[in-house]
Amino acid sequence: MNSTPPKPQFGAVVNKVRALMSGHGLFAFGLLIVMIGAAFSESLGLTLFLPLISNLMGLDLGADHSSEIGAMVRRITDLLPLATSLEGLLALMFFAFLAKGLLLVAARSMGAYFALRLREEWASRIFDHYLHAQDSYLNKQREGRMIHNVATETHHASRGIVKTLNFANKLILSVVLFVIMLVAHWQATLAITVLSALLMLIVRAGTAGYSLRYGQRRQDLGQDISELAAEGLANVRAVKLSGSQKRLGAGLLEKLRGYTRTDSLFQVVSEIPLQMTEVSMIALISITFLLLKDVLDVDLKAAAIFLGFFAFLFQRLMTYVSYLMSQRMKISGDMPALMLVHDLVTNAPAREILDAGKEFAGLDGDIEFRDVDFAYDDATPVLAGLNLTIARGKTTAVIGPSGAGKSTLADLLLGFQVAAAGAVEINGKSLDHYTLSSIRERIGYVTQDAQIFNASIRDNITMGHDLSDAEIADAAAKAHAHEFIAELSQGYDTVVGNRGVSLSGGQRQRLAIARVIATQPDFYIFDEATSSLDSHSEKFIRQSMAELATSATVLIIAHRLTTIEHADAIYALDRGRARRVSFAEASQGIVE
Repeated sequence: MNSTPPKPQFGAVVNKVRALMSGHGLFAFGLLIVMIGAAFSESLGLTLFLPLISNLMGLDLGADHSSEIGAMVRRITDLLPLATSLEGLLALMFFAFLAKGLLLVAARSMGAYFALRLREEWASRIFDHYLHAQDSYLNKQREGRMIHNVATETHHASRGIVKTLNFANKLILSVVLFVIMLVAHWQATLAITVLSALLMLIVRAGTAGYSLRYGQRRQDLGQDISELAAEGLANVRAVKLSGSQKRLGAGLLEKLRGYTRTDSLFQVVSEIPLQMTEVSMIALISITFLLLKDVLDVDLKAAAIFLGFFAFLFQRLMTYVSYLMSQRMKISGDMPALMLVHDLVTNAPAREILDAGKEFAGLDGDIEFRDVDFAYDDATPVLAGLNLTIARGKTTAVIGPSGAGKSTLADLLLGFQVAAAGAVEINGKSLDHYTLSSIRERIGYVTQDAQIFNASIRDNITMGHDLSDAEIADAAAKAHAHEFIAELSQGYDTVVGNRGVSLSGGQRQRLAIARVIATQPDFYIFDEATSSLDSHSEKFIRQSMAELATSATVLIIAHRLTTIEHADAIYALDRGRARRVSFAEASQGIVE
């Protein structure tokens, strides 16, 4: 494994856990109280074993005022009046263990619910952060890792919280049992404690730092696995065409095997404390008996009842102590997930500001790019002093070589990017004069790669909007999609599969156009909408664009000249600047 990651400071961890449980503190406290109730119920039941055995054997140990055993039995019966009779003892034990069982059932169900609620909240908040993050942030993230963080790391982190509460519960129970053993025989208890402490120190020394290394390694491998799977499946056709299935499969298998080795080894190491219980218990009890007999000169025959009771308590205590050691390792293994989730939940990336400004009611003027400069993070200029007018009610086309900045124009209009200098104006006002959400509501944007969801045709068109069947059919008809939809087995209720796999490229594109038409925008952007289509499919898209242009403003970003032959204005984009050209100039090869 890699070197041990820096160990989080205890105070910092506590503060982060408290922050993650914000709003759930009362439930967590209630869960802890239920766990403590179960612990004390079990302790009571265990304590009653000594007077029960005494009663069953017909011995009145409580009457022996000279022995420690008798004194202990007497203290128990004094505290619990019902414990003076066999019937009373049996009733008390029954109700003690019944209460313990009921409380444990409640605690486990509450713990499972608590973990799921925490995961539910954290996952939804992280997902919301990603959905609202600026493009500059999202472009630097890996899709598979983001999916993994939402779906998997939140699960590990929430289980870590519940494990911590279980740890606290077992710690309390261990302390109670230890006190009972001290009362029973403090010398033997202290001797056992010293030997147990030495054993625990040896185990801890052998596993120091291992859990944190495991947790970080598990997180890294989990993210890598999700990333490889997401990228491979998202680009499955490219993988097939390049014959890369074997290479990608081998890469994923290597990561999976690494995860298997890491997790399996951790399960072995974390199990060691639990499995040491029986052996260490027998060894320590044997040593204790020898000390009582040879050093303290106790008559073992006379103290047989007490010794059996003491051994029983000690076995339970060692079980809890070994559980604490094992659970501590598992909590440490979940620590990287807790730290990551805390960072993702509390340190939201820069968000898009959707509601600042005035509502954009509609396009009643031209769209102007005035001396616009723009560069991406690598500082390579994309647009430099660009001036361009998109006339209201007209069709404007933008052409140019790849990388000339054509799609950047759309990104600027949609607020995905912000100009470094100059201004983008709508209706004579700067773009930031309006709320970004209202701007996007009035723009219909169609890209080269139609974004289709694994849902019905109807849901893909409405995208959550409340539309009637007539409105859906009208939008599909205007997109020249109604005809092929009507031929599907379930019509508008047909589920199209992942990324619309059951549809052809042209059908997916027409479905995407129907979606934007359904919102009734007054400005359409077609960004390379026909570049990957055959001539038959392109014809339908061109017809849709021509029909929409009669009642709306249209911006067409294209390579194909056939797409822009009816444009009212054509701009050639090159070296960050726009130059208006005629269709004849474009068709003669002056621009690409």
